[in-house]
Amino acid sequence: MAFKKYKGDKAQYKEWTVGELKEDLERIEKMNKEKVKHTPPVWANYKKNVPD
Repeated sequence: MAFKKYKGDKAQYKEWTVGELKEDLERIEKMNKEKVKHTPPVWANYKKNVPD
């Protein structure tokens, strides 16, 4: 994980099972293969559902 583009460190995955780690690795590899570029949402474009 340390040499991948995905930003993460060992402490984040301390409690994860091997199956969960493999699943996340497959997800990351799929994103890299499909050249998916995730950007954070622009929250200002969404209405807040907070009662006054």
